[in-house]
Amino acid sequence: MMLNSKHTILAIALVMGMTTAVSEGQPPKRMLYALQADSTYQGGCFDPCDCPSEPAYPMNGTFALSPAGFSQHFAHYKVSSVKWQVNHEGGTFLITGDGTYKIGGDFALTHQLELDLFVDGAPAEHFDSGLIPVDGGFPVIEIVVSINGIFCLDKVLTIHAAPLPQRTPIAYELSADQSTYEEGCFPPCRCPTFYYGTVEGGVTLTTVGSNSQFEYFKVTGVDWKVSLEHGAELAVSGEGMYKLGKTEPLMHRLQLDLTIGDQPVRHFDSGLVPVAGEPSAIDTIISVNGVFCYDWVFHVVAKPVR
Repeated sequence: MMLNSKHTILAIALVMGMTTAVSEGQPPKRMLYALQADSTYQGGCFDPCDCPSEPAYPMNGTFALSPAGFSQHFAHYKVSSVKWQVNHEGGTFLITGDGTYKIGGDFALTHQLELDLFVDGAPAEHFDSGLIPVDGGFPVIEIVVSINGIFCLDKVLTIHAAPLPQRTPIAYELSADQSTYEEGCFPPCRCPTFYYGTVEGGVTLTTVGSNSQFEYFKVTGVDWKVSLEHGAELAVSGEGMYKLGKTEPLMHRLQLDLTIGDQPVRHFDSGLVPVAGEPSAIDTIISVNGVFCYDWVFHVVAKPVR
């Protein structure tokens, strides 16, 4: 694609303009992106191999793009905080990681996305789009990345992402007399260890996107204190995602990656459950193992701070 298009020239000008602050030594501006509804994950066999392939499963979530300089006709960006959720027949799994993105060129507008991703807890794998023509207009990113170039046994991510508008974060406060923490054995297991305590603190929700069924929120600023029955206290921190349904019956889901005291980070999930009470409030139970045998369980009851 030669530079004979007004839109191409404007796109390159925009890319160069967005890196001017970096080249002049000003602090880079971090942009939060959200995956759009047509983003997918697909694993299995691709041409020319002949073996079963999975369907393309929908994928949602966010990542951040930060300017990292300009060289050889390309604007360079750091990709960070990748946190995507793949929804398939058996449930969901997470994709996390980071990488780099570049866009530009001297005779054609091209771009390349490289990511080192942890797919469903497996070791990191390197995904690469290769340097290909831009399809669409930056700052929207439409690109496909894979491990093996979409060849035989592969994993393929179709990414359609757009910057999020600046949103006003909403501060929530836990109800200290209703929010609780439990750790120990739950049915059907039996063991002597069990801890119980109350929870107080706050959390922040920021809208990151929506579709016809759900509104999605980034959860940050988890700052909780667990007061155990025997007098000890535990600090809890972390972040995650929250989604709230738009159609009756209203459903919601809270997922948090939490650090409790000096314990390792654990993934807590409420599952998709009915909304209890006012839609503006959060009242749900999150756990690591589905409240099964030895588990860590929070009952989160929180309302917006007025």
